[in-house]
Amino acid sequence: MALHLCGTQCPGESGRHRRGNQNDVQILENRMASAPERDDVTVPLILNHPIQITSVPQVGPTRAPELGEHSEDILKALGYDDDVIASMKDSGVI
Repeated sequence: MALHLCGTQCPGESGRHRRGNQNDVQILENRMASAPERDDVTVPLILNHPIQITSVPQVGPTRAPELGEHSEDILKALGYDDDVIASMKDSGVI
């Protein structure tokens, strides 16, 4: 497929998602995507950020937290003690 850019033809893809991209040599060689390093990320390949700075290490993807997963840690960081947090749990606040 040729793209028309500024009146010229350039070989390449239009960037559409298509099946098989995870095996595309250009995507892997140019570090456009990588396999997740964590067991809790269950997709085989993740697109990397388009801006890569060599002096800054790339941070891999993580899963989103479950609802309330960090509530206790946040409340403790805000100064709530264990008894108050337990009371909040008992009353259904968290």
